[in-house]
Amino acid sequence: MIVVNDKRYQVEGVDLSNASETDILKILGLNVGEIESVEVRKGKEAEQLQGKNTGSGMIIITSKKPAQ
Repeated sequence: MIVVNDKRYQVEGVDLSNASETDILKILGLNVGEIESVEVRKGKEAEQLQGKNTGSGMIIITSKKPAQ
């Protein structure tokens, strides 16, 4: 599962184990310069954050907030 700004993207049948952060951002159509943080969560920690379907892991991407 990939979560971008709290929006879930269920990714099944795609091996992202060797993908770089840049590869994942390209897949989602995101610009590297717009990203504030990228986190990887696995196992119980992922399940606690997003539910049982994330036991194999999840990637959390947070974009930068627009300038005020």
